[in-house]
Amino acid sequence: MPIRPNLLFVYANGLRYDASGFNGNELAYTPCLDAFARESICFENAVSGQPLETPFAAALFTGKYSVETGAVINELRISTEHVTFADVLGNNGYDTLFFGRWHLYAAQLGHYYNTKNSYVPEGEYRLGFNTAFGSFNESGEFFAPKSYYHLDSPAKLYSKGFEPDFQTELAIEKLSEYEKSDKPFAMFLSYGSPSGTPSPDNVPKEYYDIFRSTLFPVSPNHSEKNDPHADIWSRFFGKDRNDLEIWKRCSAAMTANLDANFGKLTDALKKYGLFDNTLIVFTSSKGEMFGSHGRRSANIFYDEAVHVPLLIKHGSRLSSGRNKTCVNTPDIMPTVLSLLGLAVPDTVSGKDISSALINGHEFENDCLLIGTGPAAIWGDGREWRGLRTSEYTYAVYLSGGEDLLFKNSDDRFQMNDLSKNEEYADVLKLLKDKMHTKMDDIGDTFEKNSFYKKNCVSKRKIKKSFSS
Repeated sequence: MPIRPNLLFVYANGLRYDASGFNGNELAYTPCLDAFARESICFENAVSGQPLETPFAAALFTGKYSVETGAVINELRISTEHVTFADVLGNNGYDTLFFGRWHLYAAQLGHYYNTKNSYVPEGEYRLGFNTAFGSFNESGEFFAPKSYYHLDSPAKLYSKGFEPDFQTELAIEKLSEYEKSDKPFAMFLSYGSPSGTPSPDNVPKEYYDIFRSTLFPVSPNHSEKNDPHADIWSRFFGKDRNDLEIWKRCSAAMTANLDANFGKLTDALKKYGLFDNTLIVFTSSKGEMFGSHGRRSANIFYDEAVHVPLLIKHGSRLSSGRNKTCVNTPDIMPTVLSLLGLAVPDTVSGKDISSALINGHEFENDCLLIGTGPAAIWGDGREWRGLRTSEYTYAVYLSGGEDLLFKNSDDRFQMNDLSKNEEYADVLKLLKDKMHTKMDDIGDTFEKNSFYKKNCVSKRKIKKSFSS
């Protein structure tokens, strides 16, 4: 009797929707992903509902929103009270494996090289990943000695060469063990790229050379003025904008490398006879702004930050093609579990959209977007909420109550705010009402950032979540 389907779940960091060839970027070099996309279901409206690493990881592994888990900013240690993705997989006979940037244990802001942040001890803080666990430190550096990882001890183990290459080697070594195994595996790979330190010294030369002479166009929505709502990570300082061309070049080079590593993974699955019985998922934790709307980085509702790639393939069991159904981060856990034939825990807030993959249907699944303050520090005044549909983005700031409305289908760069246009008054009201209904469903009362610091976090450790 065939074993349950395996799962290979790969996610990048900082790879926005339009950064790959399969989504129309003619400057990208992503042949492996492009080929995979042609054989997969490619979601055109997948979003990272809170485009920061810790909120994304918490939502992915719990199927809940940050306002439920308390994981509202980066570098917080998550509570272990949740029923997690890996818990369900492990309880159903899967070996559960994780390699990469964890983002759910560090509890000292910016202390990337302190083992108290980078080493995740065996036990409950691995959230059910019990078969193999390799946690890489969370700096933006990808070469040793700044790039290192841990297995089952605090000892620092140093990456050989470029970290994503080495991480891929670790994963493939583990995959080889399942060539003749009768036990299914669920392997998650969390790459830190392409959102690393944007320096040519932080990218393999052969990939940087691909783009050494490439000129990247300035986006029509680029602004020389900082967005007044931007936090310190999203603002430009001094001559930062002068480095945007290098930043884009490094990001493209890291994306090309990511593509090559993804190709190595799928080749390994084929080599070991695992490809046809493995559900493969590829996505990203967030996008990047690159100066659009006057912002340096993500943590905002604009598409450059929230709109991410999502590819799903399971041998010949799922058809290929493009699908316009909206998919949010908390939707991924219930959807994948359903595709694997596993029951979805009733603790999950995300929506199972597996029918969109099985039947090729497209249906309404509007996505709640959440911004709970600065990326990694406490401070009021940057909070926002939004709703992303297949056609529109609605957003509102808590401070001042400023509404924004963009018709994405006609306004790709979100430059024409329709919130004051009477022709769109009914659309604005409908989206606002839908957003508040979704907020009510998860108990989101649109609080200031300081509310979470006071009520659910102690010394950057989440002591209480708002659902379990």
